[in-house]
Amino acid sequence: MQFTLETVSHAKVFTSYGEGFLEIDHQRYNSGLCLHGNTVFDDWQETDPKKLTVESLRQLIDLRPEILILGTGKRLVFPAPRLLAELHKLGVALETMDTSAACRTYNILVSERRRVAAALMLID
Repeated sequence: MQFTLETVSHAKVFTSYGEGFLEIDHQRYNSGLCLHGNTVFDDWQETDPKKLTVESLRQLIDLRPEILILGTGKRLVFPAPRLLAELHKLGVALETMDTSAACRTYNILVSERRRVAAALMLID
């Protein structure tokens, strides 16, 4: 899916996504990734939401987002309840959704200047 979004100069946004890729500011990535502001972590290799831990999300948590959006690929798969509890203790709200919805939601929250981060698994 291709996006049309008003210009956001303070942060990178998703410009497209589809099976096997994510596109940020017209740069294509063929792996899962994390995004916060102008920082892209394109080495994020997590593929199973149920196995996520605070440590596997540490690079984003350390940036202190108020909301962390987790995109779980083609389908919504909830992480372990323990992860939600641990993130809550750290002051981070976790919103889990399929990756398509996560891209759209991230862009909206960035346009509202919210402190948001995204951890996205590819759509298979």
